[in-house]
Amino acid sequence: MIEAAPSSPDAVEGYVFGPFRLDIRKRMLYSGSLPTPIPERVCQTLIVLIRGAGAVISREVLAHEVWGDSGVTDTN
Repeated sequence: MIEAAPSSPDAVEGYVFGPFRLDIRKRMLYSGSLPTPIPERVCQTLIVLIRGAGAVISREVLAHEVWGDSGVTDTN
């Protein structure tokens, strides 16, 4: 189960799932208390998938949210 970790009711700063915690502000994944550096696009992909938990995220939505207007294609 994924739980939001808000500092206030209106702001979610991270998510907890299994033994992991994703800190959105620091863009850091923690395994327990150990920081696990991840690339920015991996972090953004996790955020999109976690926020859409339980829903199907289309390829187009994922590409737009992670790569923006950079023109991602099947070959890159």
